[in-house]
Amino acid sequence: MDAAADGHRRDESETAGEDGNPSLEAWKDLRKDENAPLRVLYTMVALEVGGFAMCIPVLAFFAIKELGVSPSQLGLVMSANAASQLVGSWTCGRLSDSFGRKWLLLGSFGWSCLNIGLTAFVYSFMQLLVLRTLGGLSGGTNPLCQAYILDWVPEKKRPAFIGLFGFLCGIAFLAGNMLGLCLLLLGIERRSIFLIAAFFASLATLYGVFHIEESLEPKKQRSLWSPREAATDADELGKVTKLHSEAKTKATSDYEAIGIGLVCTWCVRFLHALAGSIMFSTYAFLIDRYFGWSDLHFGALMAIFGMLYALL
Repeated sequence: MDAAADGHRRDESETAGEDGNPSLEAWKDLRKDENAPLRVLYTMVALEVGGFAMCIPVLAFFAIKELGVSPSQLGLVMSANAASQLVGSWTCGRLSDSFGRKWLLLGSFGWSCLNIGLTAFVYSFMQLLVLRTLGGLSGGTNPLCQAYILDWVPEKKRPAFIGLFGFLCGIAFLAGNMLGLCLLLLGIERRSIFLIAAFFASLATLYGVFHIEESLEPKKQRSLWSPREAATDADELGKVTKLHSEAKTKATSDYEAIGIGLVCTWCVRFLHALAGSIMFSTYAFLIDRYFGWSDLHFGALMAIFGMLYALL
């Protein structure tokens, strides 16, 4: 990365407050050369989310029809995955604060690819439970992707770029579901669809290996075991006073970020995730038992969901 590009993305004052449509401005900014790493990230996300979305209508009916899983067992699988994600998200996020986003991000994408692919070789409830539990340890790709975006863009532009990220996820979700439906209509087996989805996720990982750049500057990385920042300061830079140096190395804690706004956000996010988990763990059983619907119908409903999500 050249110095000009680095200076551009770190300059909080540069055109961040331009009038006009923030989403349109973000789209225009994304096409600039200095934001090429963001385009790489967004491409990776589109491939990975698209591959994952292919599996959503297939996974539930795969568990019902081929593994004989009950609603309570599927709920247990989803709960175990969520619990491991709770550990994985915090761990991966904390490690990325200390060692940078790039390799943690690539590791998360690679782990997701492996988990999707290995689902094709699952033949029992216990195997599915173990695989999904281990899969959650990556923490998911979304938190690290959003951290990457927040590192890269100026503060005033962050909401627009996060909104653009959500729009992209919705479009990729829609496209993935539609592709999954097409494969089902062509008579492709569910196990083969998992392998095709893993192929798309592997493309995302390989593309990132060769093109993604680090977003977190070394001077902003935190010590893993100590709350104190690494010494970056006066002797090296020759531009700051001793007082400023001491202020930068002042001990900080993750808990200092917690406030009423963050707690409210957590509560809303929890309720949203709770509703989603209830739907995904019960809906396939409901439409199968009472309407005789299949994963084709489930995929069509999820495609509509993806379209609405993108519009929002």
